[in-house]
Amino acid sequence: MLQNTTPPSIPQLPATGFVILRQIIGQKEITEENYKASKSKNPKKPRAAITPLIPVSRTTWLNGVTSGVYPACVKLGLGGRTNAWRVEDIRELINSMGAVQND
Repeated sequence: MLQNTTPPSIPQLPATGFVILRQIIGQKEITEENYKASKSKNPKKPRAAITPLIPVSRTTWLNGVTSGVYPACVKLGLGGRTNAWRVEDIRELINSMGAVQND
């Protein structure tokens, strides 16, 4: 049975600033039903889907950052616990990959 769900929106990059990993590689939707049906001790809370700008896995992205294929992150927050990437670097990467960014 097909559920009537709204397709995830295509993310738009701001003119300047930072984006975090899930804004780059996307994330899967977790519905309220999936959350309640989870048998895990610590189930992930319901969240909306985010369409990836660059459809690779977390491991592939982080390995690419380490090897220099993808841009380096910037540490944000108290103690530098948050990794983010400059929007300009991500836009340049998308353009170099031949992807079209509609702004």
